[in-house]
Amino acid sequence: MESDRQKSSSVGTLLSTLLNEVTALVRGEAALAKAEMSEKTHQAMAGVGAVATAGAGLVAGF
Repeated sequence: MESDRQKSSSVGTLLSTLLNEVTALVRGEAALAKAEMSEKTHQAMAGVGAVATAGAGLVAGF
């Protein structure tokens, strides 16, 4: 059987590993969210540009 010291060391190691993995996961998710928001911003700006161009064409046509 394992001694209490070995068990606590194992639990400590598991908790440390868990903390490291959760931290990496949160950082990865934050980076993904940032990339997605950047992409959506670029798409929105392209849409605004298209609407502005169409508006300018409409005004110039009259």
